[in-house]
Order: sequence, then structure tokens, then C-alpha cells
Amino acid sequence: MKRIYHLVLCVLVLVMISPAILAQDDTEPIIVNVGVYVVGTSEFNLDSGTYNVDFYITMYCSSDCTDEMVGFDVVGINGTEALQVENRVLEGDYAEFRVQATLNQNKINLRRYPFDSHQLNVIIETKFLLTDELIYQVNYDESGIDEDVQLQGWDLNPDFTVKVIEKTYYGAELGYSRFIFTMETTRVPIAAFIRSILPAIAILLISFVGTFMPDRYQRIGLAGGVLLAMLLHHLAVGAEVPPVGYAVYFDAFMLLNDTAILIQFAGTVYELVREKRGVADSVLDRFSYKMLLMIVLAWVVAQVMTWQYFLN
Repeated sequence: MKRIYHLVLCVLVLVMISPAILAQDDTEPIIVNVGVYVVGTSEFNLDSGTYNVDFYITMYCSSDCTDEMVGFDVVGINGTEALQVENRVLEGDYAEFRVQATLNQNKINLRRYPFDSHQLNVIIETKFLLTDELIYQVNYDESGIDEDVQLQGWDLNPDFTVKVIEKTYYGAELGYSRFIFTMETTRVPIAAFIRSILPAIAILLISFVGTFMPDRYQRIGLAGGVLLAMLLHHLAVGAEVPPVGYAVYFDAFMLLNDTAILIQFAGTVYELVREKRGVADSVLDRFSYKMLLMIVLAWVVAQVMTWQYFLN
């Protein structure tokens, strides 16, 4: 009888808890299809890493949308007054928002300067529900960058990338669904070359052509002036780069230019010393031309290696 009693008791317990178990197993997270459509960008500031973005957010819920389902945070807001959210539509399973925000880009990499490129992110994260309750999915049909969007001083790539990840905090097992919309922007190459590289090459060519001046004292004066002009150009362009703990491409490019001028200056001083000792001008001229050829070849090789290291 005791065995029958225990068996009946176990059956009753299973009958009582089975609905809860089945309900728990059948519970699936809500799916929200999210789209981000950018209609404006401005004021990308390398010093602070901030940029303004104007965009729409659309959400399609797997059931009727509630405030908890469509509640979101915009990650990387730069200050308490840098976010404006307008709730445009909240009807049935659809919600739409207009957002204007000043965002902060924490992964600024200037090693390629002045040919640098950067990724500008728009990050949306669920505000109330964890991933066991709500999951974002990408709505590619309503995500993109408007064709009229421009970023002054930069070339904004019309292509974009979108992904959804789970973001956890404080070592928790569950996190929040995070939607990441990424735009890529690059400095206009022609403008960067004309403003930064071309003047330095012109100054260097003046120094090289000065080798053919017959008066070596005039060469010394020219080399000193050219070196000063190169240093001033380096300082003027380098002032646009925020303080960073590494060398950028422009620094390496200018350092090679300065080195070439210094070697040419030292070679001219050496020729003046030998001229004082009575060495013939023809001998000194041959030395000058050979040294110039070696400097030019070494400069070209070093610049190619620098380009490969920083830009490839």
C-alpha cells in the first residue's frame, strides 16, 4: 500500500508541476526587427572623437509592441543634452522613432593620417528586457544611409554594416540585445595629398635642385632655409592631429624628408672643407652628383617601405 501511495503522490506532483514546466519550455523571446536609416551626419571632431547623427529607428515586434519592447538606449551619448528622441509612431506591431544624437567614437586610429579612415557607429540597446525575453534582428530593408547624406571634409562610404550582439554587464549570464550600425568615412585622398604631401615634396625638390648651384656657400644657405620650411610645414599639418601615443604616417614621411635634407647639408659642408684644402671643383661636383643620386634612391626606397608599413 505504501508503494502505491508513493506512486500516486509522485503522479500528482508531476501533474501539478508539468504545466509550469511546459509553459517555461514553450516561452520564447520576443523578436523585434530593427532598422536604422541615417538622414544626416555632421561635425566629426577628431580631438573629442564625437560626431552628430540624425537617424530613424523602425521596429517591428513579433506581437503588439509595448513600451518595454520598444524601449531602447543609444550607446555612446556625449553628454546629458546630446540626445533627442521623438516617438513618431507606436501602433500595433510597429514603432518608429526620430533620433538626433551627438555620439562618441572611442576607437579613433590615426596611424594612416592624412589618409585615415574611421568607423562611425550608431548603437541601439534594449532598455528593459534581457535576451531571454527580447532579441533584436536586423531589418535590412529599412536600414541604410540616405543618398543626400554628406560629412564635410570626409568621404562617407554609402555602404554600411549591421550586426546584432548580446551585451552583458558585470559578468551576468544574460545580457541585452545590441544593434550596431556602422558607417565608414575616409579623408578625401586628393585633398589630403595636396594639403599635406605635395608641399613637402615641392620643398624637397628645391633642396635637390640646389645641388647644381655652383656656389657651395649658397647651397648651405638654401639647405638651411629649405630645412626650416620643411619643419614649419610639419608643425602646421601635425597640429591637426590630436595628441596620440604613436607615430602617424605623416610623421614618418616628414622625418625621411628632414633626414634627406640634413644629409645633403652635411655633404655640402664636407665639400667646403675639401675645397679649402685645394681639391678641384670637378672632383667635388662628381661627389655632389653621386651623393644626390644615392640620397634620392634611398629616399624613394624608404618612402615605399614607410607606405607599406603604415598604409597597407
